[in-house]
Amino acid sequence: MKNIVELKRQKAAAIDRMDELTTAAECDDRVLNEDETKEFDTLKSEVEALSDEILEIEATLERKAFAAAQKKALSEPDEFNQPPTETKKPARAFATPFAHGRMKAFENNEDGRRDAYAFGRWLHGRCVGNESSRDWCRRNGVSTSFALDSTVDSSGGALVPEQFEQRIILLREAYGVFRPNAFQQVMTTDTAVVPRQLTGVTATFTAENGSLTESDPTWDQVSLTAKKLGVLTRMSTEVSEDAFVSLGDRMAQEFAYAFALKEDQCGFVGTGAATHGGIVGVAQKFDDDNTLAGAVDCATSGHDTFAEVDATDLATVMSALPEYARMNAKWYCSSACYALVFQRLLAASGGNTMENLAGGAQRAFLGYPVVISQVLESSTGTINNSHMLLFGDLSLAATFGNRRGITVATSTDRYFELDQIAIRATERFDVNVHDVGDSTTAGPIVALIGYTS
Repeated sequence: MKNIVELKRQKAAAIDRMDELTTAAECDDRVLNEDETKEFDTLKSEVEALSDEILEIEATLERKAFAAAQKKALSEPDEFNQPPTETKKPARAFATPFAHGRMKAFENNEDGRRDAYAFGRWLHGRCVGNESSRDWCRRNGVSTSFALDSTVDSSGGALVPEQFEQRIILLREAYGVFRPNAFQQVMTTDTAVVPRQLTGVTATFTAENGSLTESDPTWDQVSLTAKKLGVLTRMSTEVSEDAFVSLGDRMAQEFAYAFALKEDQCGFVGTGAATHGGIVGVAQKFDDDNTLAGAVDCATSGHDTFAEVDATDLATVMSALPEYARMNAKWYCSSACYALVFQRLLAASGGNTMENLAGGAQRAFLGYPVVISQVLESSTGTINNSHMLLFGDLSLAATFGNRRGITVATSTDRYFELDQIAIRATERFDVNVHDVGDSTTAGPIVALIGYTS
């Protein structure tokens, strides 16, 4: 039987070359030439043949493992699937056999530890290829299809099962700000065009038997192109059974935090450079063009630090926001800005008591929620001609295109000399900040700009 790892490596190399050919042509704004087309078709046939061969080998391994598991089940009891008794909690089909410290990604209770244990087992079995963990997953209903599985990507990766990805999504939205507040668009292809209405119909008066003046709404398009974002980490090959809870907890947290941070950086302060996937963020648009109507300078000359911003400055920003964007408007700022601007002004306002000051202020100001993102401006020094904070409806200003969920792949070669396994997680998305106003009209989100006299 051929080495399945080597076959997957050959397949990945062929796909990378196909991507190089199409990317080069796209950059040159042309179609593939005759030689490139011939090479692409040859690589395509090679990938298809390798895919069939990989599936056949995986199917054979699956049958072999199933037979072994059935034989083992006949000879010894299953410690995780004993019938419920009075002393055993019947809520879940398995239990974690070891105690663990406080977790960060999963709930710190029995169900949370079981979820983390199951996720660790899935990583160990599906991505590392450990047969014992694969067998455990089959017996406990966790991602049972390891062979003829449509979630296998070109480089041997696996789409995280829904029950675990939902947990990572919750963590990502807890850590991140941009994704849950922007308008989310599911992308069924690598590129998507979303229609956007610019103007509506016009109502006109007419005589009793007169004719109405016809009017039509106008539209344009918001384009999205999926971009791949990835993280790379490692773990020891010697993963013992008592480490699965820690493994699942750590990997879920690492994936969620890394993706959430980069999504916030792209959506808020992306510069359009490669490090931000070519995405220009909403705050960066104000920083790049201070003539935007939505980029409201501080009302008082010389207000260029958070400590100098006053209530008049904030009222000036609020007055610039159009009425249609106020229903879902929020303040967006860093924790430094929140403390030095909003909490300072709240503490200085009249009517406070020792009790409500000790209890802390809610994250809201003048009836609008305050959302913290640490990628936004956090300098306590001079902030000149760049954003200090944002105010408005982010869902009307930006669209977040979600192309694919989290996929995990592994390699035993990258850190071979360290006896460690490389774990790579990827997702695909895009962000288009399409409405921040222009030189005459404010958009659905506005900014407070630091100003030095």
